[in-house]
Amino acid sequence: MILLLTISFILLTIGIGFLVFAKRFIDTEKEIRILFLVLPILTVLAQYSGVLYFLIKDGSATQYILDNPNLIFPIFPCNVVMWSLLAIGIFFNKRETRIVQILIDFCFFFGIFSALTGMIANVDFLNNPTIANFNGTKSIVSHALMLTNIIGLGIYKIVKIDLTPNYIHLVIGVLVMGLIGVINNAMCWIIKGEEYAYEINSMFLLRPSYSKISWLKYQIIAPAALVLYFGVFVILDLIFYKKGNRFYNRGFHW
Repeated sequence: MILLLTISFILLTIGIGFLVFAKRFIDTEKEIRILFLVLPILTVLAQYSGVLYFLIKDGSATQYILDNPNLIFPIFPCNVVMWSLLAIGIFFNKRETRIVQILIDFCFFFGIFSALTGMIANVDFLNNPTIANFNGTKSIVSHALMLTNIIGLGIYKIVKIDLTPNYIHLVIGVLVMGLIGVINNAMCWIIKGEEYAYEINSMFLLRPSYSKISWLKYQIIAPAALVLYFGVFVILDLIFYKKGNRFYNRGFHW
């Protein structure tokens, strides 16, 4: 666990350091657009680097993909965040549109928690805590790149603090992610049966993400998280807006 936290701290420090450096020198619209396209591409490449690694190592790339269905479908929350960040990068020029705004808010507010959890509680690495564990190490690196991308949305003020749309966008993201989990689990059930669906456990809908804590299921975590996030959004709104222009003054808008 100490090694995992150390690696995570080093990678996070490098990521934040890079963003601070980038903020000083990458400041035109074109440069910023390239930055937010390159970061998710690097994340995807890191996520899929295992395919090349096992292809070169012993030719078992196909089996590696079959053993890791999240390389084919968005099985876990971080998979959804990763592809959403890539969509933001591709459609960066359209970031004022509703759909991209939903993706931005979802990735920033939900993604920070998701990516950070994927780093400091990385199951692949904890099962074999050594840097020689390629699958675990590359997973930490991909989550670190994802987190760097997400923090960048804040540093470059791509995300806008506004309680009502922020919260609605987050709720939409959480509902869609739950729907993705239902579809994935149903497909697994149809293709290979109940046991396989239970094993894959997309979005942690069928069993807890951590077996010793029975309530750690998506259908419990998601509503609880939305309640907590509402409190966070209220605090952020009170910080970023002056009296007379806070959320209770602005009224409902979307």
